[in-house]
Amino acid sequence: MSRKLSILQIISKSSISSGGSRQAFQLARELAQRGHRVSFVCRPLLRSKEELDNSNITVVEIKMKSEFDLSSSMALYKLMKEEKTDVVHVHKGLAHSLAYPAACLAKVPVFVVNRGVSFPLDVFNRIKYKWKNVGRIIAVSEDVRQILIKSGKLDPDKVRVVYGGTDLALFDWRIKPDAVLAEFGISAGTTVIGNIANLRNWKGHDLLLHAARKVVDAHPNTLILIVGKEDDKAWARQLIKLRAELGLDDKVIFTGYRRDVPQLLAAMDFTVICSVSGEGLTGTLRESLAMKKPAISSDVGGNRELITHQHTGLLIPPNNHQALAEAMSYLIQHPEERRLMGEEGYKLIRQNFTTTTRISRLEELYYELLNDVEKKETIE
Repeated sequence: MSRKLSILQIISKSSISSGGSRQAFQLARELAQRGHRVSFVCRPLLRSKEELDNSNITVVEIKMKSEFDLSSSMALYKLMKEEKTDVVHVHKGLAHSLAYPAACLAKVPVFVVNRGVSFPLDVFNRIKYKWKNVGRIIAVSEDVRQILIKSGKLDPDKVRVVYGGTDLALFDWRIKPDAVLAEFGISAGTTVIGNIANLRNWKGHDLLLHAARKVVDAHPNTLILIVGKEDDKAWARQLIKLRAELGLDDKVIFTGYRRDVPQLLAAMDFTVICSVSGEGLTGTLRESLAMKKPAISSDVGGNRELITHQHTGLLIPPNNHQALAEAMSYLIQHPEERRLMGEEGYKLIRQNFTTTTRISRLEELYYELLNDVEKKETIE
């Protein structure tokens, strides 16, 4: 099949500030650049639509208030009928619940579900993932795939791994760090450690702060940048209080949400992901390795599919700030090993984790599923 498709990418988010929402938008944008007619459906945006740049896609805002929001489901149905939609690809549980009945009613041939977290399916989700017209479930890692199959008792053939993709033109390791170094007054000889993760309690920022206290005691010329949106305001306040209690106000900077992540990564010597659960495969790890920056990662979700211990970074047990502190100190003390790990990580991203690879695999999947539907209709 070579005809161009009408595709809806649907996510129940109101901004493009999380890894999942960025991946959904990236998919919509790249498919449109390949000539498909694409609509990106999201909740009413908190910021201007300029946040979604000038891509050749239609941005449709639908409230998607709850699992039982019939008006939003009907709005999706009308959109599917108007667009003569070939493929609906949903990226969050709420989007799944609202778009599925609309797609059935509109007789959309292909319905695809994305799963980006490693939490087991609950009773309600098990039912949703087994709905008859769910064509494929896309897992962002093999770890997530296995959890889906086991917790949902799903047919393994219906669950496929497609890794997230990194845009190597955007995350270019040759980017200069000068602007970031100047902004934060970072002097030569300072080791800059980065954590890029929205502030949620399962992301382990409290562990990072406790580890930072030990690291700074041993390596005073160290600065830690924590980059991410305050998804949980109460948790963010607790972290700021903890930073003060640990005497780290001049050593740990909360930057908030930033759009210049490649430039921030350029200024970092290595990155840290210390989540305690939930991760499917952390996008920051891909981006860090694309910039030739090795990473320390807690061994959760599919992160070991990117971080091979002492090859592309260091793996540590989750929920262990002592192990985190030791890993951070090790990389500070071994700059040549950092460099080699960064080089190996970059090779891995180029081979398996680029945006082009991801888009091609999903585009092929859409055509494969459409072909299966048409064959079935011909037989019947």
